[in-house]
Amino acid sequence: MALLNDEPRSATVRTLEPTRALMLSKDDFREVVRSSSGLALRLLEVLSKRIRSADAPMGGLSEQALKDPLTGLLNRRAFHERVAEEANRARRYGDRFSLILMDVDQFKSVNDTLGHDVGDEVLRWMGRVLTEHTRAADSPFRVGGEEFAILAPAAGPEVARAVANRIRTTIAESTPPVESALRITVSGGYVTCPDHGRDADSLYHLADQALFRAKIEGRDRIADPQVQEE
Repeated sequence: MALLNDEPRSATVRTLEPTRALMLSKDDFREVVRSSSGLALRLLEVLSKRIRSADAPMGGLSEQALKDPLTGLLNRRAFHERVAEEANRARRYGDRFSLILMDVDQFKSVNDTLGHDVGDEVLRWMGRVLTEHTRAADSPFRVGGEEFAILAPAAGPEVARAVANRIRTTIAESTPPVESALRITVSGGYVTCPDHGRDADSLYHLADQALFRAKIEGRDRIADPQVQEE
């Protein structure tokens, strides 16, 4: 590779037994490659294997960087990337999608009274509920602390509200797998692009406002966006 791209060498070879080496100048090496298709093909095979073996661990690191280690859901970074991608796609092709934000009600009291181990188990359980009770096309995220999000492609307001309420009801009627008797509820807010906005930041802001309103109106409920008419 160093001879092909005029860069410093990136690897060293050590022989394990007596070996004869043929030394070629850069020009001679290039001429051999040009005149021998078999050698050129073999070089491509070797380089392909090296590139694949180098990409494999990098791909694993990239995937890990987008996953929340506690819940296994996609994380905040992945969330903002995906929302921006969906917003761009919606502007270019007229697609529709919805964004749902959900927050565990009074989660601080769980950590304060029962400890962070129980709190972590509740969050893991939340991750499983979101994974199991969203549509196949939907993507659940943990965006920070006890806040979660769902990105729902090709979903209008009615579908978004139905998805959010299904999650809310499931959590309210279930019990997390912890030793203490514990009832968990969630509040949520949702928006739809382009119905309520087209920009990723403004959509997130409107969904967050709806979530906040659900909290102050009593928790354990889903609020729709309130958009000012121009």
